[in-house]
Amino acid sequence: MYRLYYGCVSIFKPSIAKRLVETFKPSVVLDPCAGWGSRMIGCVAGGCDRYVGFDTNRDLEVVYNKMIMDLCIGEKARMVMTDCMKVDYSLYDYDMLLTSPPYFNTEVYAFSPVRSKDEWREWYRKAFTLWWNGLREGGVMALAIPFSVYPIARYRDWE
Repeated sequence: MYRLYYGCVSIFKPSIAKRLVETFKPSVVLDPCAGWGSRMIGCVAGGCDRYVGFDTNRDLEVVYNKMIMDLCIGEKARMVMTDCMKVDYSLYDYDMLLTSPPYFNTEVYAFSPVRSKDEWREWYRKAFTLWWNGLREGGVMALAIPFSVYPIARYRDWE
């Protein structure tokens, strides 16, 4: 799946995550590029047993924890502050991967490097391989990606 975002690339409707969870009925959803928490809210509202998100932006840790506490979803949702490329995905038994990876250099943060298109293509290949290989057999990998990234995912030249 691609283009699951709404409007601009950094807006992901919780209702889309909720609908995906209701449709595919995963037990555990992993979100390697968690963003602002909208997928977390949608996944928990959709009925998944567990949501685990990863984010490199440590400035958001307090915000995520407050969101989890305010929504009383601490038993179902967890945010891990780490680089998704450094995660050992074999430690997680997940049957859905739902994420919105970076769109080339659309959003550049102080802690993230600016990459060339070729460096981004290599990053996507590595990330998609890590995520796919950790996915439980029969699981679903849903990526919110723009058309410019879609050929990398569609043709699975990352395997």
